[in-house]
Amino acid sequence: GGDLSAFANAMGCAEAHDALFTRVRDPVIERMRDVRCVRDVEAACGIADFDDAEAAKPPSSRPQTRTQRPDTASGSWHVRVFACGDAFVCTAERSAATTRGSPVTARDHVLLLHDLEELAKLHFPKSEQAAALRDGRLAEVVWDRLVLVGGDGRGGPRDGVPPSLQVPEVARARAAAVHLAMETFCAILVQRAYRGFDAASMFKRNIFRLREKDRQRAGVAIRRAQRLLAQLQRDLGISKFQACVRGRQFRALRKREMKAAALLQAYARGVRKRMQDKEEAERKLLGAPVEIAFVGGRRVGGVDLVLTVTRCGMNYKFSGQDFAAQTTYVGVCPASTVEAAINGANADRQKGEKIRRLNNREDVLFVLLDRLALVDAIYAPTKELRGGGRVLVVDASKRASGGGPSVSKLHGLGRRLDDGALMLRDYENNQRRHNEARAARGLGPKQPSVIELQKAKAAFKARLGSNPVSAKVLRERKKAARKRLEAQEAE
Repeated sequence: GGDLSAFANAMGCAEAHDALFTRVRDPVIERMRDVRCVRDVEAACGIADFDDAEAAKPPSSRPQTRTQRPDTASGSWHVRVFACGDAFVCTAERSAATTRGSPVTARDHVLLLHDLEELAKLHFPKSEQAAALRDGRLAEVVWDRLVLVGGDGRGGPRDGVPPSLQVPEVARARAAAVHLAMETFCAILVQRAYRGFDAASMFKRNIFRLREKDRQRAGVAIRRAQRLLAQLQRDLGISKFQACVRGRQFRALRKREMKAAALLQAYARGVRKRMQDKEEAERKLLGAPVEIAFVGGRRVGGVDLVLTVTRCGMNYKFSGQDFAAQTTYVGVCPASTVEAAINGANADRQKGEKIRRLNNREDVLFVLLDRLALVDAIYAPTKELRGGGRVLVVDASKRASGGGPSVSKLHGLGRRLDDGALMLRDYENNQRRHNEARAARGLGPKQPSVIELQKAKAAFKARLGSNPVSAKVLRERKKAARKRLEAQEAE
């Protein structure tokens, strides 16, 4: 109620709205009383000051009857004071039965917590202020100090606007707060304007100083650049003259060096060519050099051998002495088999193992010794491979690593000869035992599925090798080898 500008901030307006429309009202006082009607808040404050002065006088000097102020009018109103949380809401109604005219309802008046605290400070000692807020004595003071502000001066509405309830002390405090806020706001505006003008003036002074510094720096930089340019031009002329002299001297020196280098190169090329021709003649006469790559004991195919490995280019020869059998086993590994063994070792290696290189002699020797096997000798055209009964071979796919008599015979480049029949025999035996076990349980024989047949064929082909050779081709190769052997014996 009253002048809403009296609430100095938005928080106060929000609390007043909350007390008026959202909180539950608990009635504290509901009585009839004569309420004074004044024109504005200043008149209400004057009346409050007059009443305080009368109350401060001693009882002997007070008049026996209540003095009526010329600017006030009394009327009988039903005044209520409600408690809404920590705030008070005051209402006033005048019925039509009174002598003042038609019924009128004054606008509600809200007293917030800080307003109540200020009233308690004015009307109660400090020790009783908190108790007065709790026990309702402050509500009596509020009910007694209420006045009507505005209207037609006699409690009626003016231009359709009813009067509003006010407590003079609270109205005075709110007006002082609004005045202080206005003064503060005006002072802030004046300070802001002054600081703006002062900042603009300081900005102009700083800009002038900066521009003057920039102008002086530019002048100094131009003079330095002019001196530097003159020095550079002088140095450039000197450098060009020195470059001409040094270039002539360098060209003369370079010419003499090139003539001397040509003579030295011609002599060196002649010496190198003669040495190359000598080495080529010796190589054609003696062949490729043979060197021993490995000598040591090793167990091959279940037999302890003293193995000697010699190398000629990329071809290797193995010679193993068996002291128990008093014999020597010999084997030859051509370059193609060496390459196949290296590729097979790289294909079979596990994750993290070393990759074997063909140009690394240590890797080649490691792979050949790892895949060396002792097998039965084949019918061969040379006398060295024909005797001994057993020979040393390098199994590129490492299928004969077990060695001994159980290893299947090899022919050519490690191809299988007669182990297919053994595989078929083992397969048929396994199938027969499986069918007998099913018949014992009362079940019929199980036919292999298409996938099982494909797996069996793939396993059979793997046992034959990567390049299976038919019997016809083998007979033709044997016949050709026999003819070549007979031709050599005839010679």
